[in-house]
This record gives sequence, C-alpha cells and structure tokens, in this order.
Amino acid sequence: MGIMDRAYITNPEDLKKYIELVEEEKAFFKKKTGNELPLRVSRHWMKLMENDPDDPLRRQAIPRAEEFSLSREESDDPIGDRIHSPVKGLIHHYRDRVLILITDKCAMYCRHCFRRHHTGKSSSLSFSEIDAILDYLAGHDEIHEVIVSGGDCLMAPLETLRYLFIGLNRIDRPMVKRMGTRFPVVDPQGVDPRKVDLLSEQKSLWLILQINHVREMSPEFDSLIALIRARGIPLLNQAVLLRGVNDSIESQKSLSYALIERGIKPYYLFQGDLAEGTAHLRVPLDRALSLYGELSRTISHLALPRFALDLPDGGGKVNLEESPFVKRDDEYFYFKNGKGVTGRYPREKE
Repeated sequence: MGIMDRAYITNPEDLKKYIELVEEEKAFFKKKTGNELPLRVSRHWMKLMENDPDDPLRRQAIPRAEEFSLSREESDDPIGDRIHSPVKGLIHHYRDRVLILITDKCAMYCRHCFRRHHTGKSSSLSFSEIDAILDYLAGHDEIHEVIVSGGDCLMAPLETLRYLFIGLNRIDRPMVKRMGTRFPVVDPQGVDPRKVDLLSEQKSLWLILQINHVREMSPEFDSLIALIRARGIPLLNQAVLLRGVNDSIESQKSLSYALIERGIKPYYLFQGDLAEGTAHLRVPLDRALSLYGELSRTISHLALPRFALDLPDGGGKVNLEESPFVKRDDEYFYFKNGKGVTGRYPREKE
C-alpha cells in the first residue's frame, strides 16, 4: 500500500473506525458482488463528515443497499458516452468540443456517479492512446474546446497530463481546455503542487470543480484554492442537485455565496442523471424546477448557476431555465434538444 493509498478508505472495516454503519450501509457490503462502484473515500472527507446517516457529506460518500434498486429508466451509460466515442477515451458528443476520459480513478467514488461503468478500475490512458486522440483532434477542425475529465483528471499521473498538454499545444489552432476535478475538495492536501504548476502554464485553461455542499469547503481546501487563484487559473463549479444533500433553497444559497466569496463562479447545477442505483439521490424534476425557480428569484445572477439536465441515451444537454419542457404527462417531461429532437425524462415521485 502506497503513501497515497493510506489516505483513503476502501473497505468497511476501516470505515467503522470513523462511523457506526446503519443497516442500509451494512446491507450494501453484504450484497456486493464486485461489479458495483467500489468504496473509496478520503480520510480528509471522513473528518468533515458527521456520524449521522443523513449527513449531506455521508450521503455522497458511503454506499447503501439502495444502490441495488434499479428503476426501469436507469442505465449504466445514462448520457450515451459509448455511442459518441470514436476513439478510446474520447467522447465527441457536441460538434465543437470533446471530452477526454484521461483516467477512470477518482479520489472518492461519489455515490451519485453517472460514469459507474467507467470508474474504479485505477488506470489511465497510455501515451499511444493519447496519440490516437490527438490524431482525431488534428483531423477535426471544428473542435475548439477539450474537456479533460475521467474519473478525475488530477488523479492521472503527472507525466500523462504533461504528455497530453504537449500534444494539444502542438495542434495548429487555438484549443480551450477545461479540466474537471473533485480532487481539491475531496483531498486538498493530496493534490500534487506540480500539477497546479502544469495547469498554470497552459493558455486558455479553466478548472471546473464539483462542490455540492458548503461544508465540503475546508480550511485545507481554502489554502489550495488560494494557491490555484494566485497562479492565475480561473475557477468554475458544477454542482449536482442531490436529495438530502443540497435540495433546499438554504443549502443552494449558502453554497453559491460561499463559492463566489472564494472567487469560484457557480457555473452549472445539474439534475441527477438516470444512472443505475442512484434513484435515492435524485430529486424529482417537478420539485427541482420549483426549487430552481425560487432560487433564481432570490439570488444574484453572479451567484446563480445554470440549471441543466442531460437527456437519456445521448439526447444531449438541455438548459432548464431557458426552455423548461415542451410538454409533460403523468409519466414524463418532454424536452427538445439543440438539434431539435425531442427526448424525455421521467416524472419521478418523492
């Protein structure tokens, strides 16, 4: 076990040293077969958690047997990554931008994860696989923006990140880079300063965090964010609307205010994807739309994120504040995507 591994909990025995597991949590470990999203949580996160099964941080990190309850609408690939992947590790869903899954490892395996089919294998792209991605980018002049994610991009080896950036910078047109990471909030002291240096050297780079609750922002996180901002790296946040975590006006407002106070722009608030085993964390869309409507009337636009959802089966992103829905019936909301195609999202109950 390496130094980094000792900073993480991956089995229920170590978990019990911090919290008393409730029956629903114990049941997960009794039922698990090895095909589930594994347990991985940082000791830093455990120190922020309260010994309460309804604690917002605990609900995001500790698995429950509810994850074995699958609804008929859920999928192991809820936003259609596979059908938009022309090259291993590359998702080309929208014409002018692509997503690179540089690693499938995360600092914490969040229980609302929508890439459960991908995460948890602890591997990163090889140099030859990155070369294939770079060849694809070079042959598609319409691509202007690259989003590097995973897994968590900051969990990829330093040399892998450096190799990717060198290749991207050799492409003979401007290439905006977005880096998607939860590492700074899950384990701020584990972030390699050399990776921060590498990011700061890149032109047109934005760091996109995922912070879902104000209590995730610790003094250690604040110190890291101060370093990142001092290096000139702009920061945005993409939160996920989660039942029992941040599904109230009070929690959303406190999160947004805390973000802008730290120089982090609330960018997106996402409705939960229809990933297998996540129904217990999804907020029914009727209530989600009502909540966002109230939030938009009571908070400044600087602090207001955009509210969006990804339609199932690769239907694409829909901005809910602009066009809430085309119609709805007892079972579904119907939305029109950017290509004019109508998709649907279930009208789940509380």
